[in-house]
Amino acid sequence: MSRGEWDQMYENQDQGSARTFEERLEQGQQQLVWIGAFGLKDPMRDGVAKAISYARDQSGLAVTLVSGDHINTAKAVALQSGIFRPRDGDSSKFSVMTGE
Repeated sequence: MSRGEWDQMYENQDQGSARTFEERLEQGQQQLVWIGAFGLKDPMRDGVAKAISYARDQSGLAVTLVSGDHINTAKAVALQSGIFRPRDGDSSKFSVMTGE
């Protein structure tokens, strides 16, 4: 269903009212039922944190996570994998960034 069809359906229920779906929602006139929500998590592969530690600490490489995910998701992954280490202070501020 397109957005226009959705809006039209609710306008017709209101007998020609020009109110949008958002207006009806804000006024508490939408009778919606919450069905549910879910989340997915890709488990980190074994050895990732060890490989990152080796690359940075033994080989002297700068490790940066560049992600298309939300920045907070990217930070959580970087923290879990050892890319982002808060103890490093300012030196780790560029260890996580989005593709933008």
